[in-house]
Amino acid sequence: MTAPQDTSPAVQEAPRLQVQAPIEEPALPAKRHWPRIAAVAVVLVGLCLTWLGARHELNTAQAADQQRFDRLAEQLKAELTRRVMVYDYGLKGTRGLFPASNSVERDEFRAMVESRDLESDFPGALGIGYIQRVENTDEAVETFITSTRAENAPEFVVTTPPGAGPLPGSVMDERFIIEFIEPVEDNRAAQGLDIGSHPTRREAVERATLTGQGSITGRIDLVQDDQKLPGFLYILPVYAKGMPTATSQERIAATVGWVYMPMVAPPVFDGATQIAEGELDFEVYDGEGPSTDNMIYDDDGHLTTASPGPVDAGRFGDRLFHRLKPLAIGGRTWTVSISTSDQFAAASRGNAWTVGIAGTLLSLLLGIVIFIQGSAASRAQRIAVGMTSDLRRFANAANAATLAKSEFIANMSHEIRTPMTSILGYADLLRSDPEAHASQSKRLEYIDTIKRSGTHLLTILNDILDISKIEAGKLNIEKIETQPTAIVHEVVSLMAVKASASGLTIDAHHMTQVPETILSDPFRLRQILVNLVGNAIKFTHEGAIRIELAFDVQQGRLSCSVIDTGIGMNDEQLGRLFQSFEQADTSTTRQYGGSGLGLMISARLAQILGGGITVESQLGEGSTFTVTVPTGPVQDVKMLPAGPSTIIRASAEELVAEIGDTQAPAQLPLEGMRVLVAEDGIDNQRLISFHLKKAGAIPTIVENGKLAVEALTIDGTPEGAWNPNAPFDMLLTDMQMPEMDGYTAVSLLRGKGCQLPIVALTAHAMSGDHAKCSAAGCDAYASKPIDQAKLVEVCAGYLRKQRQPRKDVA
Repeated sequence: MTAPQDTSPAVQEAPRLQVQAPIEEPALPAKRHWPRIAAVAVVLVGLCLTWLGARHELNTAQAADQQRFDRLAEQLKAELTRRVMVYDYGLKGTRGLFPASNSVERDEFRAMVESRDLESDFPGALGIGYIQRVENTDEAVETFITSTRAENAPEFVVTTPPGAGPLPGSVMDERFIIEFIEPVEDNRAAQGLDIGSHPTRREAVERATLTGQGSITGRIDLVQDDQKLPGFLYILPVYAKGMPTATSQERIAATVGWVYMPMVAPPVFDGATQIAEGELDFEVYDGEGPSTDNMIYDDDGHLTTASPGPVDAGRFGDRLFHRLKPLAIGGRTWTVSISTSDQFAAASRGNAWTVGIAGTLLSLLLGIVIFIQGSAASRAQRIAVGMTSDLRRFANAANAATLAKSEFIANMSHEIRTPMTSILGYADLLRSDPEAHASQSKRLEYIDTIKRSGTHLLTILNDILDISKIEAGKLNIEKIETQPTAIVHEVVSLMAVKASASGLTIDAHHMTQVPETILSDPFRLRQILVNLVGNAIKFTHEGAIRIELAFDVQQGRLSCSVIDTGIGMNDEQLGRLFQSFEQADTSTTRQYGGSGLGLMISARLAQILGGGITVESQLGEGSTFTVTVPTGPVQDVKMLPAGPSTIIRASAEELVAEIGDTQAPAQLPLEGMRVLVAEDGIDNQRLISFHLKKAGAIPTIVENGKLAVEALTIDGTPEGAWNPNAPFDMLLTDMQMPEMDGYTAVSLLRGKGCQLPIVALTAHAMSGDHAKCSAAGCDAYASKPIDQAKLVEVCAGYLRKQRQPRKDVA
């Protein structure tokens, strides 16, 4: 059936509807009120925009306050960890007395304690004591009492603390009796106390025995503390000489006793907020939930009158920010409640007030002008709309320009400085490494590294030049006879070594007959194919790269497809291709490097040549990039047959070898210094290692931030606690690495209480990078290319300031 056409009634009546146009006359009264309506509308719109602007300023100030609070909170948490770890160090020093003596006598123990200023060195510690492990029999206990009394302690008796019960042993079936506690005058009530009969105390002792680490009890009332302040015991096992302690069972067998400190909480934490200049308040709770029943410390005392039970968020309603943070100490988990104090220096809200007042006045003024200028209402409306549109357009353009500039400078700084590090560094090696003068192969190795990095740098600079010419519309394109098959052969020959080094092969195939020559720009066509093949090799771990040529006779176009068996892409990743500085993975920890300019340049070049680039990809199976260009007239051109194309194949071997130890210089400013280096670039690893070794240091290289964290934790995992006995004196870390970047690694280590000096090494050298590294927890900052003298000077400075002679504890 055919639908009705020109004979429909509606079409016939159309001319009469046009004649009735004067029917719109009733709208005239509304036109008389238009200036007033427009003025009110403008004022309302202006007030809405003003409110949005003021709200944006307030949100910006709020976000700045939040970031500042989070930074101060992390600093406070680290300070609390540091304060408690002081007691762990003190106990380790005390434990050293026992393997140094055949039998520690009471007078010897008292002299050791008196040599220390407890009040200054260990605030909150009521003394230092020793707990003896005694067999759980009446005969053994009596023998222990008799021998102790004979050792200048005639009043010695065994007592039990309040709340004691039957021996609650779960790991060891012995009694744990305090033999020494000094100064005894202040701790007489604790002398002879059997802490093994109290569940909370005994649990901490057994935990210390099993782990071999310092262990802290839950909150207890100390028998020697008349004020009954929140207290706890910090306990560390003492082992018999020569016995193994690698496993928990070996540690149980080797433990003869424990050194310990009885502590009350207030002096431990008093003044901790000075690190935040009094801008924070905090409370410490024993356990994983805030409750007045398990509160250890209240900095400002505002919860001391709170009713027993959980402390809800309503208690902090008057605080700008409030956070709960877990704190792992001595095998227990404390909860630290951190909030802002009245002294917290919040960001100024002046901008919001300025926007609000100025916007309101401007809106009213504009409304008045529009109302007064009623005769020019339409023009005024167009001006207002135009101004609003222009302001938005200008703002968007300014933001986009600023963002593009920042991205361009950041990416180019990193991409240029990375090869520059190798170029300048290996140039220094050519001058200073004796092996480079004595060994032809070593000298050629350094030269090849410089050449390889220089070639990479030249590629980056050429890409920058190309994109600038393209954006300016000044890129000159030739139209001359071009042999596409010959160009494919050149590209394969050029990229075969790189492909072979990755275990890949390259094949080329004519899918149809292909013209021997076309009219195009051979240089730009070669540039496009090099970019596409190089991209395919980068993202292909195994398999092959295939280049397929095909000619569409009807459209007069030649297509060249680069097919890989690589990692592929999903739809979201495909949408980011062909844009400046874009890769499928855009994070700073991405596995694959590169400036991200290559694909965008290739796409624009293909367009300028009269064609384009398309891509098909499936995640995990590979990608196909197809560049299509017009051929020009080919009627009289020889056609090459379909089928395989003869390809030059090549194999490659790594041309670089590990730098051996060089002869130590006359002066070794870093002699014996153990440096952990986190750097993902192999050339930079070798260069930094050479400089450190030459200065006398002992470098250990890891490839990313995750491995650096694992090397500095007790259990060798990123989640583990920091190992203060790790065999390193300093950490040098690049800030942009795969798996885990330097910023994340440093923040994670500082959060664990890591006190090693940390120096940032980064190819980013823009304004703000130093502050970003410092905020992450770095002590110093060095930009690439690496300056050997400055690197050694920084390391030597921290060696002089912070490194102390290590005393291994038996």
